Amino acid sequence: MKKGFTLIEITIVIVIVSILLTVTMQFWSKRIDDLWYQTGKEQFIIAYEKLYSQAMTSNYHEGARYDILHITLSSGENTLSYAYDSDDYQKINISAPVVISWLQADGNIINDVNLDLQPYTLWCWIVSNDGDEIHTWSMVSFGLIVKSQKQYCFSIKNDTCKLIEQKCE
Repeated sequence: MKKGFTLIEITIVIVIVSILLTVTMQFWSKRIDDLWYQTGKEQFIIAYEKLYSQAMTSNYHEGARYDILHITLSSGENTLSYAYDSDDYQKINISAPVVISWLQADGNIINDVNLDLQPYTLWCWIVSNDGDEIHTWSMVSFGLIVKSQKQYCFSIKNDTCKLIEQKCE
């Protein structure tokens, strides 16, 4: 009496295992992409909230006193930039590819906006510069695209200056 598997039985088992591995790999590949998108979004939120909490808790940066913290959001840019009392902007680089795809202030499409935070205050000025005209806004909304595929939407109101995630329309 022979004991063992036939070539057909082994082939069927290999085909079934291959199908299961293919399905599992596609699932995990999507999951890894979802985690990449989430990481890019969270890094942006953390960078913004770090700047916001800096202005809420102190009026000193690297030993120097400042009166205004300027945060700049620009459409088409992949960094968040900031400056203390000057135009010497520093950029916060986010490791996942993140781009601000659009900016809207009170329903108007704009290219860039400054959020000016005064230390120890809850509110901020939302300002855009259009040539010689300076506009102030009560709210700015923007889209954040991670890895050129996943979009998240946010808004910031001048009365709290908090970053609020919202559903993209």
